[in-house]
Amino acid sequence: VDTTRVEFTISLRENWSLPFLALQVTAITCYLRPQLTALQQKVMVWLMYVTTFCFCLTWQFNQFILLVQALIIYTLDCVDFLTTTQVTTLYLVQVSGLLSVWLLQFCNSMILGSLVLSFIVAALFIRHCQSGLKTGSLLVRLGKLVLHSAMVLLLTFTINYLAKV
Repeated sequence: VDTTRVEFTISLRENWSLPFLALQVTAITCYLRPQLTALQQKVMVWLMYVTTFCFCLTWQFNQFILLVQALIIYTLDCVDFLTTTQVTTLYLVQVSGLLSVWLLQFCNSMILGSLVLSFIVAALFIRHCQSGLKTGSLLVRLGKLVLHSAMVLLLTFTINYLAKV
């Protein structure tokens, strides 16, 4: 029987990317610490970019992990645990890492058609257009949050569909 893949072995593709993912999560955690100086923040942003780039370069299914991270960032932003600058920086680091890999992989269409890029663009755009999300009574805020999330998801799927057409 001819086989093209050996069974019962450790997948090397994922193992090459796991150290970069661990370093990226560490850099994000350090970046979110409140007592960082401006220089330390710049170093953490640079480290986040390099580790995101290396993670994306070494594993082709990185978009799904980055989508989970982007959804967590979105959730933390909605409940006001992160500042606007932190959210924007985290999103832009992910986008710049993905676009760098896209260029390095000779304009791989799978990267531009990923849900994470569509989600980040939609989240940043809707967030920019919709101010006053975190004001008002509890019911008003929940209503705004549901509307905001629905608009982000709708725009995400629209951008993703248009990117694949």
